[in-house]
Amino acid sequence: VATSAARQPAPGEALTYAHVAPVFARHCARCHAENGQMGAAPEGYCLTSYDATVSTNDRARVVPGQP
Repeated sequence: VATSAARQPAPGEALTYAHVAPVFARHCARCHAENGQMGAAPEGYCLTSYDATVSTNDRARVVPGQP
């Protein structure tokens, strides 16, 4: 997971995973990882990569292009 500062998209630029990955890394992935701070990720929901974030193994949680 990227840990650099989050960059806001320019006006009219689409929001991408690259914009939110640093936020997930700083605030979410500590717990939402396979071996997070409190053990397994809550509800099995990992936020450590794009593929894990949009995974539909259990149910869709983040859907690209949907607010």
